[in-house]
Amino acid sequence: MSSIWTVRRTATDRKVSGLAAGLARVWNVDPVLIRVGFAILALSGGIGVVLYLAGWLMVPEEGKQASYLDQAIPQTRGWSRELRLVIVAAACVIGLVALSSVAPFSFAAAVVMAAVWYFGYYRNRPQQADPPAAEPVEPPMQFAEFTGEPTPFTEAARAWQDRIVEYQQTVRQQQAEAQRAEQLPAEDPYREEFLAHPDPVGLYAEPAPTADVIETRRARTAQRRRSARRLGLVSLAVLALTLGGLGVASSLGVVISPAIYLSAALLVMGLTLLAGTRFGRPPGMAVVAILTAVAMAFTLTAERVPVIGDDSVGVQKVSFSTGAAMPAEKHVDAGQLTIDLRDLQLTSTRTFTASVGTGRLIVLLPRDVGSTVDYRVDDGTISITGQPRRWGSQLTGTAQLNGQHKTSINLDLLVGQGQLEVRR
Repeated sequence: MSSIWTVRRTATDRKVSGLAAGLARVWNVDPVLIRVGFAILALSGGIGVVLYLAGWLMVPEEGKQASYLDQAIPQTRGWSRELRLVIVAAACVIGLVALSSVAPFSFAAAVVMAAVWYFGYYRNRPQQADPPAAEPVEPPMQFAEFTGEPTPFTEAARAWQDRIVEYQQTVRQQQAEAQRAEQLPAEDPYREEFLAHPDPVGLYAEPAPTADVIETRRARTAQRRRSARRLGLVSLAVLALTLGGLGVASSLGVVISPAIYLSAALLVMGLTLLAGTRFGRPPGMAVVAILTAVAMAFTLTAERVPVIGDDSVGVQKVSFSTGAAMPAEKHVDAGQLTIDLRDLQLTSTRTFTASVGTGRLIVLLPRDVGSTVDYRVDDGTISITGQPRRWGSQLTGTAQLNGQHKTSINLDLLVGQGQLEVRR
């Protein structure tokens, strides 16, 4: 996908920024498909929003060489392509953590769409054949005449004139011999030698640095290294304060998942790398940031994918339609447990216990069965239909839901650390 670096935002066919039309021009597809793709990605964990903003900031407009980001922060012009990709990937992961709870689709939808695009279009796209090369037309050489006292520049120009004339005479002689022998002209053996010495008289040769210049360079390098070490110490202090603040908030009852800790750390590292373009990059910071991003991606995946072969850890969803199919209790040590009772039909009152050690417990209440909910959350938040949301420690209580019915179910719900949701 090397052509992505040649994309330019269009100034004519644009709805917002011209990015979709610019991508469509490079990939030779309808711009509507690109816009629909961005919309789907925006609904898939919010990744489309991050990618569109990154393209708006980093992709120049047609006719320009600098992007909005390069104009606002000139230091970013020296960023490599790999660093830009790492920053965009980190922003996508942070956006996924921040927006996944409100996005209607999961991250899997973005993966499926990317696979369809790659295997269905990009991999099988028709390759355009290179146009046949036109016959070279050699223009007549006209050299300028230099008058006056010779200078290093005029000496270099005369040397180049002599080399060009000698080279053209050699090539013409070779072509004439090939025509007389009725053979195809051989490859030019003098071209590489001709181009290997662009400065025959050393006009542009950099002079050897003096002792003062060498000493100045060493001093600047040492100063940059000291600034990089100071920046690294400052970033470690900020990282410790950030993680410590999250720990204090968690002890006060705010539910903070491991992914939030990792995303906060990644944000501090990203800001440090951005400041490092000016003050010097702390040693090892880029590697630690990449490892943190990988760990956060693994954590997000682990939170959404059940662990095969272990019913006490992972993401589980169970549903019951009759009282006979219901067990007495259901427990998950860590992860998410969803109890779907919306289609439950009972002939007598039943009692059901559900608990989650660390994670999230969701209970969907039955439609035609009365419900009595006894709940306890040791540390976290609780949300029950028709009641205000609560958070903190040692949350207990009883709720009567679904009104009066002939049959009812008593729910005993327990969450150690995490979130409890009870809704119709």
